[in-house]
Amino acid sequence: MTANTAESTALVSVIIPLYNQERFIAATLDSVLAQDYATFEVLVADDGSTDGSLAIAEDYASHHPDRIRVLRHEGGVNRGVSATRNLALREARGEWSAFLDSDDLWYPGKLSQQMAFIQDHPETMVCYTLSDVIREGRGEEFIPDEDILGSHPLPPRPRDLFLQILLVQVNYIFSTVVVRTGQLREIGGFEENLPFQCEDRIMVARMATYGSVTCLPEVLCSYRAHDTSYTSGVLASRTWPAIFYDGQVRLMVALFRTGHRKEWAHDIARYILPVSVIRAAACSVQPRILGRVFLDFLWSLRYVPWIPVFMGMKLASFVLKGHILTRGGDYIKRTALWKTLFGRQSERKEEKNR
Repeated sequence: MTANTAESTALVSVIIPLYNQERFIAATLDSVLAQDYATFEVLVADDGSTDGSLAIAEDYASHHPDRIRVLRHEGGVNRGVSATRNLALREARGEWSAFLDSDDLWYPGKLSQQMAFIQDHPETMVCYTLSDVIREGRGEEFIPDEDILGSHPLPPRPRDLFLQILLVQVNYIFSTVVVRTGQLREIGGFEENLPFQCEDRIMVARMATYGSVTCLPEVLCSYRAHDTSYTSGVLASRTWPAIFYDGQVRLMVALFRTGHRKEWAHDIARYILPVSVIRAAACSVQPRILGRVFLDFLWSLRYVPWIPVFMGMKLASFVLKGHILTRGGDYIKRTALWKTLFGRQSERKEEKNR
């Protein structure tokens, strides 16, 4: 990537939600302070940490008062990652907001290269980069055989890109994401009080309805997959279909309520939810998850009561094309998520049989 000769001077607010990451927060902050981009601020928003994380962040702020501010919820309570990011978003002064989890790392030059890329692509609403993976503990099984994360190239049509974000066919590491602060505030920031943690994908999808999502195809971040990382736990528990279904329903409802991109909301109801609800219901026997899936299904019917008709049409297409179990199984196994979760296991079985 060649940096733009006309250097960007837009202020960037680096938002770091912090919760019990005393092992990693110092290295994370060091990676931000090492950036060569001139105009950025760092907002560390603590979510009621009970270890030494907050003390470490406050020590960094005392040594870099012109760069780092530490924020806390009133009373120092724990309110979840969405509310914590929103706390920092309210205080952000930057034209752009860059997100970094408190256990991940930025490469030197990440911000300068990304902001130069954004300047060359003025239609950008959201921009992310590629990332490598640091694995340890349970994280050793996080997306096996994938050393570089981030989808590239992206679909050229905005509608196709939007639907692929919802279907998790477009992937990114959130610690690489930079967004327009003003537009993010206009959509209300991150959705809070979610039953599952999928606030980042809901946000990116909503932002995609207002402008372009772009990818700088350079590895400029390291994502840590470890025992306490949320994404590693989700993949291990295989509850992801219910999580993504909940996000898809919420996004459809948001578009209907605002009246913005209602035709895309109908696309969600017609092409995504009929299959997603079946996958979500089949992903777990846990009553809490099944109950959430059922409530989401009822919620979706309030806005599109003919979703069961679409489910019937999808079922009929499986029957007409062949044996439903065979066709249905093949359909699921073609998805990127199935390959991610079970592809390695299939390869091992094949090797044993040889």
